Amino acid sequence: RARIDEPEEYKGWVSLKPTILEELESGPPPKPAAPSVRKRYRVVTENGAKRRAAKELDSEEMETIPLDTEVTVGDIAELAGGKLRARIDEPEEYQGWVSLKPTILEEIEQDSQLDEPEASEGSTPRRYKVVTENGAKRRAAKELDSEEIEPIPLDTEVTVGEIAELAGGKLRARIDEPEEYKGWVSLKPTILEELESGPPPKPAAPSVRKRYRVVT
Repeated sequence: RARIDEPEEYKGWVSLKPTILEELESGPPPKPAAPSVRKRYRVVTENGAKRRAAKELDSEEMETIPLDTEVTVGDIAELAGGKLRARIDEPEEYQGWVSLKPTILEEIEQDSQLDEPEASEGSTPRRYKVVTENGAKRRAAKELDSEEIEPIPLDTEVTVGEIAELAGGKLRARIDEPEEYKGWVSLKPTILEELESGPPPKPAAPSVRKRYRVVT
């Protein structure tokens, strides 16, 4: 049996047989939105990366980004002729657009451990183990100049309730448990190793919503 939802005047239930209802072809699903680009690069050109206020090559020229500066690219645009331009989001003082060429910007390899998004409120806490021999250096707040407190010893298992990204791309983890080790530590694979969690729950079956034509 099939429940008719539309048109409004024909709401109700009918038998679902090919001699009564013929399914209509549905169009292809909409293309997913392009994922936002957020990658880390290092300036490798000796004279620095020439920076402009907008992606267009005739826009206002600004101070160059010095050699060896690490930057975060938030968007990549292609100009006529195939030239690629990268929008620098961080550090804030170097925001603008530069040419995306391997002779100017070199992509920095991201360890999979560091690709975790910032934990939002209500997300499932993650479990980690301290793997650095001298213990994980702990601070009272996420800022690196906040009060330093007793380190967390090697092999201690902890619960991370939030992950925050500082300027420059450094990740900080807020320890919620054990109670005596609450505070913030650096989130690096050489300091914290994520513990295996169980398999994720199976997604709920999608609801059925199809179009048919009456053919009887």
